Amino acid sequence: MRSCFGCYLDQLVRHPLPIRVGQPVMEDDKVLSIPKELWRLVDYISTRGMEKVDLFLQSGDQSEIDHIVECLDTGKSLDDFSTLLARQRDRRRLAALTLTRRNVERQLAASSRWPRRSFASSRAWPSP
Repeated sequence: MRSCFGCYLDQLVRHPLPIRVGQPVMEDDKVLSIPKELWRLVDYISTRGMEKVDLFLQSGDQSEIDHIVECLDTGKSLDDFSTLLARQRDRRRLAALTLTRRNVERQLAASSRWPRRSFASSRAWPSP
């Protein structure tokens, strides 16, 4: 499938519609000033992402990146992407709060305050 990612900017300005939906225009007077994909990303970040800490310093999740690419290639709303991210964040938070033996052991093993041992061997909670 065709994607806007990997295309030259001068190719993208010739696509007034999303790359998977429409054909490029050949008349120079109908060429866009800036690729709509770039415009959509900058607009989204400036209206909804400016409060995000370390926005460009952290790597993105591959499923999130794939969804952004899909939105840009097909013309789907990036607001749908916001809803997806919120749902994914909620699921991750819920999974992090789920108190299972494995999650407790993983959290305690990652903490330097707690001794690195398994609950299976002691059957007792370590004291702080």
